[in-house]
Amino acid sequence: AGHRAEPSHVFFRHLDQLKVGDALYYDNGQEIVEYQMMDTEIILPSEWEKLESVSSKNIMTLITCDPIPTFNKRLLVNFERVAVYQKSDPQTAAVARVAFTKEGQYVSRVATSQW
Repeated sequence: AGHRAEPSHVFFRHLDQLKVGDALYYDNGQEIVEYQMMDTEIILPSEWEKLESVSSKNIMTLITCDPIPTFNKRLLVNFERVAVYQKSDPQTAAVARVAFTKEGQYVSRVATSQW
């Protein structure tokens, strides 16, 4: 979960612009896990059952307020795990720095050496 109301909220500011197939990379400390965007959904703040885990799939869901500026609903962006890379592999480090979406929309703000 994250905010996106202010220009400084860069990580979730443009979640509504992601497209099916876009990639998200998660660094868990030992591995870099690649997820592919499956779909989005707009829900009411009270519909927490939409966040229950699905045991048959490895899903990551990002959630933020929507729409800007009323924020009376929640945007869910669902990703499914597609690959796991070992951090000890030199190519993995390069992959993590290069992509947040396949179009590279967030590379300049997100994929830095400090990320």
